[in-house]
Amino acid sequence: MYNKHLIKKMKVSEFKKLIREEVRNVLRENTKKTINESLSYYDNEYLKDNVTDILAGTAKGEDMTDNIIDKLGNSSDAVYDSGDSKLIKAYDNLRDTAEAPVTAQQKAAAVLLKMLK
Repeated sequence: MYNKHLIKKMKVSEFKKLIREEVRNVLRENTKKTINESLSYYDNEYLKDNVTDILAGTAKGEDMTDNIIDKLGNSSDAVYDSGDSKLIKAYDNLRDTAEAPVTAQQKAAAVLLKMLK
């Protein structure tokens, strides 16, 4: 993984920083795997497509309330059945922006989409 000689030359603070970064990377990867494995391939792709559409619409300044209510509603069973609390929270946050300003919709869609990729 790392060269032993390089590690011996590092300061303790540099080594701790390196270890923290590695732990963050591992946790980030494990979180992505957990979220993506929580949904079936079909459900994940369907939700990802709809969130991508919402994000694209908000980028154009469009209010995506109808899409958030209708299209995301079709994924609710799959999301809640996944039992994944982070996914459910991100999904709920986007659903809660249905009547919110476009900027809030855009932020929430970006967070959920990042989790689904």
